[in-house]
Amino acid sequence: MKRKEEIRRIVVALDASPHSRAALKAAAQLAAELQAELLGMFVEDINLLRSAELPCAREVAYATRSTRSLDSRRLERALRAQAAELQQMLAVIAQGRKIRWTFRVARGRVATELLAAAQEGDMLVLGRIGTSVVQRARLGSTAQTVISTARHTVVFLEHGVELGTPVLVLFDGSENALRALATAARLARGDSLNLVVLVAGTDADAYQRLLQQVTNWLTEHDQHARIRPVATGIASLAQAVREEGGKALVLASDHTFAEQKTLCDLMEQVRCPVVRVN
Repeated sequence: MKRKEEIRRIVVALDASPHSRAALKAAAQLAAELQAELLGMFVEDINLLRSAELPCAREVAYATRSTRSLDSRRLERALRAQAAELQQMLAVIAQGRKIRWTFRVARGRVATELLAAAQEGDMLVLGRIGTSVVQRARLGSTAQTVISTARHTVVFLEHGVELGTPVLVLFDGSENALRALATAARLARGDSLNLVVLVAGTDADAYQRLLQQVTNWLTEHDQHARIRPVATGIASLAQAVREEGGKALVLASDHTFAEQKTLCDLMEQVRCPVVRVN
């Protein structure tokens, strides 16, 4: 049986947005570093296709703001063209990084299809966090469904922000905390300069107990990291991420910060990719 922290297959969610291209590059980088296979998943949104069949449906050009009738056949052709373009991009990137890859097109509800594909992998990369017109709404309905349902590690990327190092991991002694630490160590590629463990103890005794757990794990797995105490609360965590120049923040899924509402608030402040480990 493979260990939970091993990542052998990465699934990346793709659509027509520029966010998908950034997510594809980030996922390919991860696959190369972790020696994992990459599955590119393009979902034809069944709700969008059904909307195109309505007589009142209109589409708005992003650049000109002009409108025209939304034609279902034209939409299907556009989706096929987008899928072909993304598949070609994946092939070029994968060849350059010498990674194994597959590409799949599915039609259905986006969250449902992504979750089904995620069952075949160990990590799901979401490059489009949300399409809400409200600037602060960082998690769209697809991401929210994934948060509440996914049983695998999920990487939430924000457009224009790359996944990199140093990697910070919040350690609070929760059930999944050690798996989060293991995932962070892999993302940091075993470099102590790239891994920062944020130990969140509620008091001095709790901090010492958690510190000992972290130290024991690092010793057992021949890993090195910088360890830093952090106060409870999103503001304190976000400040630590900024001060450390964090390029990725790893959270255990059973931490309160990994819940829908709190994760949205956290991402608003940390402005870096967030990795949620189950």
